Amino acid sequence: MGKPKNKMIVMLITVLLFFAMFIGNYGQYQLSAIPGVIYQTFHLTDIQFSSVMTAPMVPTIFLSIIMGIIADKCGLNKLISVCFIASSAGFILRCTAT
Repeated sequence: MGKPKNKMIVMLITVLLFFAMFIGNYGQYQLSAIPGVIYQTFHLTDIQFSSVMTAPMVPTIFLSIIMGIIADKCGLNKLISVCFIASSAGFILRCTAT
């Protein structure tokens, strides 16, 4: 009886993480599809636009090894919760990058 319940929990977590990542990626790729409109609306330079596009990826590049070490020490559930909150905050604050 324990296995079906555990499998459902794993599937629920997987689906929630998929949708959490989908929201950020959808916004990222919608932004890159309309650069002409974004340039004109916000009066961005090429450097500013590239900064907006790469801002969500910077923490991933620099913190992946550190997060692996923390996951080994603190547990994966706590780390996923913290990373989800940080990713959500970064996605929301990205609008103020310029």
